[in-house]
Amino acid sequence: MAPRRPRRRPVVELYERIVNAVRDNVYPPGSTLPSEPALATAFSVERTPLLVAKYVLPSGAPSITVRQSR
Repeated sequence: MAPRRPRRRPVVELYERIVNAVRDNVYPPGSTLPSEPALATAFSVERTPLLVAKYVLPSGAPSITVRQSR
């Protein structure tokens, strides 16, 4: 039997998808990301993992800055 690959947490997968979208210029560096509800829809996730990923992003993706909307 083949060894099982460890399952990654949904938040980690979401984080990687957002970072890849920035790298792939879907969301160009320096631009504003869509709102949380729009991102949740775009990535087909609930807002909860998106909120958690938002706090992980700045530590692992120096090109992404999280700011509160005005």
